[in-house]
Amino acid sequence: MKIKKKIYHYWTFQVWNLEKWEKVFSSINKEKRIINAKNHSAWHLLSTAIKNIGLKEVNPEKGFHFPDWCYVECNWTLEGYKEEILKNLNTELQNLISKKLNIEVDNSNSLSRRVIFEGYEWIGCWWTHVKNISEIWKIEVTKIKVKKWRSKFSYKIL
Repeated sequence: MKIKKKIYHYWTFQVWNLEKWEKVFSSINKEKRIINAKNHSAWHLLSTAIKNIGLKEVNPEKGFHFPDWCYVECNWTLEGYKEEILKNLNTELQNLISKKLNIEVDNSNSLSRRVIFEGYEWIGCWWTHVKNISEIWKIEVTKIKVKKWRSKFSYKIL
């Protein structure tokens, strides 16, 4: 099986003529970074909630998590009971958030970075995460779309 992964980085920059060893300063938009960290951490949380409600055979494979559009896509087709799953997922997500789980990042292995939701299995991931899942405050799965052998769970942070 060939795994295809793409990571997109967006930035704006200006071109300067720099001298060797000249200092360069950069900055990060803290507000955007926090929003993206929440949305990305919510992706992991939704993946955990999918397993917790009994959909053990569902494997989240990819997603997109930016402020205006977030989803988790899985290799499984939901047939006929999407509304029940939607309700159960939203209940489980709030249950997980209420536990105020800490998120630990383990950088000890140079080939992978482990992200651990307190009490759950580690996940390999290089993105930015919140320190505690309660920082998400509230997440809602808004829609489940099924196409062929794929299910897409759209969500938003409230």
